[in-house]
Amino acid sequence: MDLSTRPPVLQPRFAPSIATESLALRPRRTPDFAAEIECFHELAHALATSPSSVLDAIAGVAMKLCNADSAGVSLIEVANDGARCFRWVTTAGQCSPFAGASTPIDDSPCGVTLALGSPQLFSRPQRHFDCLHDSELEVVESLVVPIPGEKGPWGTLWVLSQKESVTFDAEHSRILTSLASFVGVALKVEEARAAAMLRALETQALNEALHSADERKNEFIAMAAHEMRHPLAPIASALQTAQRLVTDVGPLQAAIAIAIRQSSRLTRLVDDLFDATRINNGKLSLRPVHAQLENIVEDALDSVRSDIERLGQSLRVCLPPMPVTVFADAARITQIIANLLSNAVRYTPAGGEIVVTVNAALPVNLVNEEFRDVSITVRDTGIGIPTSVLPHVFEMFAQSPDSPIRSGGGLGIGLAVVKRLVEMHKGTVEVSSAGEGKGTTCMVTLPIACVSTLVNGSAGDVPTVPTLARKVLLVDDDIDSLEALRMLLELDGHEVRVAFSGTAAVEKLDDFTPDVAFIDIHMPGMNGYELTQMLRSRKDLQKTRFIALTGSAKISSSEARAKDGHFQNCCVKPVSAERIATILQSL
Repeated sequence: MDLSTRPPVLQPRFAPSIATESLALRPRRTPDFAAEIECFHELAHALATSPSSVLDAIAGVAMKLCNADSAGVSLIEVANDGARCFRWVTTAGQCSPFAGASTPIDDSPCGVTLALGSPQLFSRPQRHFDCLHDSELEVVESLVVPIPGEKGPWGTLWVLSQKESVTFDAEHSRILTSLASFVGVALKVEEARAAAMLRALETQALNEALHSADERKNEFIAMAAHEMRHPLAPIASALQTAQRLVTDVGPLQAAIAIAIRQSSRLTRLVDDLFDATRINNGKLSLRPVHAQLENIVEDALDSVRSDIERLGQSLRVCLPPMPVTVFADAARITQIIANLLSNAVRYTPAGGEIVVTVNAALPVNLVNEEFRDVSITVRDTGIGIPTSVLPHVFEMFAQSPDSPIRSGGGLGIGLAVVKRLVEMHKGTVEVSSAGEGKGTTCMVTLPIACVSTLVNGSAGDVPTVPTLARKVLLVDDDIDSLEALRMLLELDGHEVRVAFSGTAAVEKLDDFTPDVAFIDIHMPGMNGYELTQMLRSRKDLQKTRFIALTGSAKISSSEARAKDGHFQNCCVKPVSAERIATILQSL
């Protein structure tokens, strides 16, 4: 509104045109309040339903109520040359062709009206205002009223008479003043709507920028996890090979044990990163099987036992008195418990206690396809969680900045992954702490307990039978990973061929028929899908099992198996020797 703060200049030559005194001298016509109220109802409806057309409606109503030949709204704006002017934003009647025209602010009836600050009547305005000289319309009278605004007038509302028989009086001035007030409200509403729209667009742009930044962050994390997994695979395999080749118990064996332990810790951190990116990309899927709950808990405990013993912590485990069968992704439930235990070990000082309690009280009348809750509680006597941090423990990368124990590391994503895995099993997870120095309790509740369908052991477990010697083909462009895996597999008595590209793999099969082929999906040149499609068409490889290798967080094992039926299974790199042994046993 600062456009209108400077009043227009009132020049003496305009005075003969001003006939405002006649408004009070002329007979005042009888008000038609019914018609007036009906018109204002129409305007209110237009303002509510179509704000962009309300000024056109006001011009039409002004012309109708004042019995005028033309009407319009002129608003103050700045012209291209920087000078202030009136823009005829809407017109009605015989002036309709002039919509969009402009007049100088200091040489027009509108400018005089704003200079005088009240409604003004003009007689034969074309004879006195240069801006109207070129108009083909002969105007007898023009009634102009200011449009009020908070910081000054927006402009003017006017009506024109082009007949000698039509004149304006004080009643017309009252009607036009009321309509001008409505115009001011409509313009204020439009200004607020435009401001709200601008804020909405700015908010949308900000949200899009934040979303883009979040996507870039996730892509970076995925790439970092992917790249870190590559060197971890040969490191882990080489360490296991070295441990098996070193027979004497001494400093070298102890050093290898430390390296394996720290390599496992690093692998867990990278796995957390990897799973976090897969969760963000919606690529994490479950593979539920029937399994024994105590076996799952035992696997999770095995992942932290060496750390507990090394730190001098005590571990107490309370399991149900009877075996409990669950239907769930056993590997993911193990991961949930292992992550909770890892946190407990990390934040419990030497000599502290960790208690794992599993409750699965099943009623006698449990029937098939009915699932009951299993609760798994991990309680420690560690450093606890500050009250201010507790509400944020499940957020990605959330950590307490004042934790006194930092040697165990951690990225602050373990509990975020736990929460998502629990939710995918339709369960709940709660973390509580009485405060700093008072320990932490984590409780997971999962509706997975069911009637046992097992005869001997868990259907989800691979029988522990000796693995027969197999012919194995390893195809990957990561040379160190293949060589490390080859050494481990050959120590177990398998015959292994390695190839670092799709073309080399085809050449290796001239005199070699593998029982199983592990093939990297993302190889330069001929990728894993193209290579596998070629090999599956060969008659001599009809019994070969093809396993996909991937280090990408954007592909799930189900996708890898399903894509054109190329693979029977998928392994996420780095592939452990245990995972390969399990696959070879399943043959």
